[in-house]
Amino acid sequence: MSEQESPDPFHWHEALDRTHLISVFLETSLAEHPVIRNDAELRELYTAAFQAVETLYQTIGRKTPD
Repeated sequence: MSEQESPDPFHWHEALDRTHLISVFLETSLAEHPVIRNDAELRELYTAAFQAVETLYQTIGRKTPD
């Protein structure tokens, strides 16, 4: 897609789906990992990353055309 093209409804749903996949991947692969769980700095970074992806998901969902 060039810079001139506007995303069609499929692109919006695709972005929403991919964001969801990333969220699930983060949660299932890192949330309970012992390195993340036992290091306050890493846990804080993980939480910020997860929350950012969740916010991205919600924002895309609100903007997705019907």
